[in-house]
Amino acid sequence: MPKQSVAKVLFGTILAVLSLLNQAFGWFRAFHWLQNNAPLVWQLLVDPITAWVVIIISLGLSAWGVWEVLQFKSKPLPSQLPCGVTAVAGPGTRNPATSIESIGAGASLRIGDEIHNYFESEAIAVQQRTQRSEDIAIAIDQKTLEKLRAALPDTAIAELKNQQFRASVTWKCDGVLTAFYQWGLNSENRFLDHALEQIHAHLREVAHDLLVSVRRDSRLISREGQGTSEVEFRVFEPVERSDDAKQNRQEKVWQIAEDVCATYDKLIHAARCIFADVPISQLATDLQSASNSGLEYLRWHTGDRYRNQAGNPDCDLGAMTLAKVRNAATKIPVTAKNVTAELQFINDAGDQIFTVPAAPWWYVRDGELPHCGWRSEVSLEGGDYQSFVFFVTEARRLWILDANNRPKAVLDYGGWTVKVQITADNVWGIKGELQFQLDRHEGMYPPNPALLKQQSVPPRLQPVHQSAEPTTHAD
Repeated sequence: MPKQSVAKVLFGTILAVLSLLNQAFGWFRAFHWLQNNAPLVWQLLVDPITAWVVIIISLGLSAWGVWEVLQFKSKPLPSQLPCGVTAVAGPGTRNPATSIESIGAGASLRIGDEIHNYFESEAIAVQQRTQRSEDIAIAIDQKTLEKLRAALPDTAIAELKNQQFRASVTWKCDGVLTAFYQWGLNSENRFLDHALEQIHAHLREVAHDLLVSVRRDSRLISREGQGTSEVEFRVFEPVERSDDAKQNRQEKVWQIAEDVCATYDKLIHAARCIFADVPISQLATDLQSASNSGLEYLRWHTGDRYRNQAGNPDCDLGAMTLAKVRNAATKIPVTAKNVTAELQFINDAGDQIFTVPAAPWWYVRDGELPHCGWRSEVSLEGGDYQSFVFFVTEARRLWILDANNRPKAVLDYGGWTVKVQITADNVWGIKGELQFQLDRHEGMYPPNPALLKQQSVPPRLQPVHQSAEPTTHAD
């Protein structure tokens, strides 16, 4: 029974009784002190109109309370409601659990359902709010990635992957790396996802190291253009008069450039996994799979001066152009045995085809005697790399060598396609092709063509543990 309704009935009844008794016996008229000291109040109390107004109000208040009590008693209990009808909590009820006292013991099952539904709806609401927050965070990170790829475009990374750090360098990435460094100084250009931001921080660090290393270890000769399209011509000059010192500095710069490219690819891959709601563990699996795919083609680089010992004197003392190959089986180290490189040079007219079944390798090994030498095939430990000879450049002419390190042919001017296939006995190899133009005045361009249409090649002797084909390299 509502307590407020009972209080209304009691208060109205007492007030009505007192007013009627005063009207009958005139109790207030006996208070001479009130008459002498507060005549206005006295006059209001003894006025018959005031007395009847108080009586009517008190009776109305009592009648209101009695009506509320009757209305409460006339409501059916939850157990008396028709099937499918549930009791509704009153205005003061915060949740279904607080209506237990006002419902009866017969509705305990329905109360339990209401409590369960209440907390289930709350859990769904919390999940929806969390999902909205995650969606907003992903949208922000997607915009950050778009800004990053605008500051450091994919074209610049592709240019950096093919960059050759020879004695003289055509350096096109200074303006892009400078813009990216300045963009990274803004604290707003950060990823909300912790894993992405860790990779992003490393990318900013190595990109800055590359920019500093190139400027420190090489001398600027000339500059063309401005901003991100700026092209610089630089020369690596050793501090000491030693070709090894120069080669070491160029090698360190190249390793930093490789780290920039690898970190950039890792960031893009991680972002795709997170945006597509792929477990981050899949990223580590994919990256590890890519790093353990067997042999991989790294880059072009220059070598020592070639000295012809048993062939054409026109090719003597030319500059060697080599291709570096790495054994990427590092997680479970496997020595790649009898690695060979087959080359096929085809001119655009299709009337000249030169095949080198086994290109000569310029084998270099620290701590061994002799320190370097020519080989027709090599074995590469996990993580190790060696280089084979593409050709020898002399007076803007390109000489190709056979497996015995002897001049085989000279390439005519015009367009050429080189098909490359690198294989081993026990690990997966790689094949692809590159294209270049040979001009009478300009020489070869582009000076460092990329290896395109790369595909995996199975080992010559298929072992059990190498039966699964590795991830195919992207173009």
